[in-house]
Amino acid sequence: MKLHILFYLFVFLISACGGGKTQVNSVYKTTLEVYLIDQDAFQLNWQDANNATYYQVFKRDPDGASFQQVGSDIAAGKQSDGETYYFSAESNSEFKLKSCNAQSCKTSSIVTINSPPTLNATMDNSEILQFNWLDASYATHYKVSVKYDGDNAFTPLSGDIIAGEQSFQVAAALLELQDAQFQLETCNASGCVATFTVGLAAAPLRLSFNAPLV
Repeated sequence: MKLHILFYLFVFLISACGGGKTQVNSVYKTTLEVYLIDQDAFQLNWQDANNATYYQVFKRDPDGASFQQVGSDIAAGKQSDGETYYFSAESNSEFKLKSCNAQSCKTSSIVTINSPPTLNATMDNSEILQFNWLDASYATHYKVSVKYDGDNAFTPLSGDIIAGEQSFQVAAALLELQDAQFQLETCNASGCVATFTVGLAAAPLRLSFNAPLV
């Protein structure tokens, strides 16, 4: 009887310990983020994923058929691959991140890279100034600012404009806007970059602009 009890106790202990094998917990995926450095440069960052022991960054070129790993495996605890990328070189490229351990890998959502958007401004005789731009996949919000002739710095013209919105309107007399410059900032958790500035001339009444930052 005692032998039977000892046998079942032994079997229970072996089962509870996983048969002597080390248990590996499932890895969680994390989010790949674009960290804005300036109007052309960015990095790829992420938060540590639960149970991950290493990460892999993958990239697909615009004309590529499949994703290819960028560099080597990155140890857990590091939250970037340490590379500086450029919007001008990576336009329309796609990136994704794999969070891995000995059991499995989980893949983040794909991030498509497009350059910080161009600001376009139009105004007609209704004296409504309309700003438009294309949405950036990594943006959380935008800001439009103005610098009047004689000012040393830009001042906010809008509040935070949430990502997905691609326009902003302001009512102003044309004379008030002579020699003014307007700037679009593209923002996310890493900060904002001023991407483009447009200037408004005195005439004619209907105007359209698309100019680089000066």
